[in-house]
Amino acid sequence: MKKNTSFFIIISLLSCIGSKSYAQAVQDYLFKNWDLTYINPGALTTDGGLKSTVQYNRNTIDGVNTEVGAQFQMHSNFGKNHGAGISMQSQKSGVFSGTSFGAGYAYRVKLSANQSLSLGSRVAYFKQSINRGEVINANTSDPVLYGDAYQEGNLMISAGALYQWKGLQLAVSSPEFLPMEGNTVISRNYNAYIGYTFKFEGINLRPNFYYEDIKTLGDWYEMGIYGELEKQVILEASYTSQESVRLRAGVNYKKLNMGYGYDSGSSSQNAGLSKSSHQLFLQYSFGKVVD
Repeated sequence: MKKNTSFFIIISLLSCIGSKSYAQAVQDYLFKNWDLTYINPGALTTDGGLKSTVQYNRNTIDGVNTEVGAQFQMHSNFGKNHGAGISMQSQKSGVFSGTSFGAGYAYRVKLSANQSLSLGSRVAYFKQSINRGEVINANTSDPVLYGDAYQEGNLMISAGALYQWKGLQLAVSSPEFLPMEGNTVISRNYNAYIGYTFKFEGINLRPNFYYEDIKTLGDWYEMGIYGELEKQVILEASYTSQESVRLRAGVNYKKLNMGYGYDSGSSSQNAGLSKSSHQLFLQYSFGKVVD
């Protein structure tokens, strides 16, 4: 493929990224550099065979647990250019809880020996609810606690594209939430990720940038650097638009990938309160099990 065609593809994908200046409190997946399939279904075609991932997160404010949750993913490339995966998630914050499950598929088009474009889609069902048995001394006329505002189910439909050229990764995804019951929906317009891997002797470094726009909440970004030492030790640091610092460290042992991540949160936007987030990452690679 000619260089001007490659340049056109890059510019076309980048043109999806806009600019706003709102603040919001939605935290994205902390380990997206370790597994890009969470934020973009196009990454389901990534080589490596069947991979199973478990992530656990715990958020605190001044040392008190405010949210805990876990997510499970399993995905695999198969054939020459196909990929598919499933995911399940559970979150709990006080009396509020949520669950989801979904599946996705992607197809990769080889543009040249060093270039590819993967197109994918994902459908997931999200259910949010309130455990009223844990509500103490509440006003039964409160529309939030006793109305249908948080008794809702949403269907998320997402389309994504992943362009790869040598060390470049450029991903754009457009998820949309469709209400199925209830009347409150957080709708994401789109998200975008770009990173480039520089390879040295025994060391890989990937500067990266992530942006996401969410209706009613505004935009959010994160920029950082991801590093691998002898493909065994992983170190990563980043800074977000919420003025928080994120640190991650992990180790690859044979087919097992383990990691820990810390997010300092944003105390300046929470009346001086100290926020933090701790996350654990565990991934096992089964290798190629589907032809």
